[in-house]
Amino acid sequence: MNIKLLCLSFFKEHKINYYFRSPVIIFNCLYCKNEIKLNVENGEWNCNNCSKKGNLFDLKDLITKGYISKMIYNPRKEKNKIKQAIKLIKNEINDPKIQAKIDEINQQVELLFIYFVEKESG
Repeated sequence: MNIKLLCLSFFKEHKINYYFRSPVIIFNCLYCKNEIKLNVENGEWNCNNCSKKGNLFDLKDLITKGYISKMIYNPRKEKNKIKQAIKLIKNEINDPKIQAKIDEINQQVELLFIYFVEKESG
């Protein structure tokens, strides 16, 4: 098994909230709760806030000692929640004019998401 799959499996198995943006897994530091990145090519991470660092095996030790991570914001997951809520609302409305406005809002959400994803990766 390659290191990338091992890292992703570890986060899923231990139910640690994360956001994967190759080549890093973004999650919250188990010490200070600031956002940090784990490189999936070598399994190493370091926190710029509290200066803690380590590798996947260190994270395993921390998890077994009871350290827990708080929620990390995953833009794609949140976008899907918003789009699902918009769809549910639209299905409850019988007025075609309001449905058209809801479609406009849905399109604006999509454009906003694309803008931020491109800005973050660019």
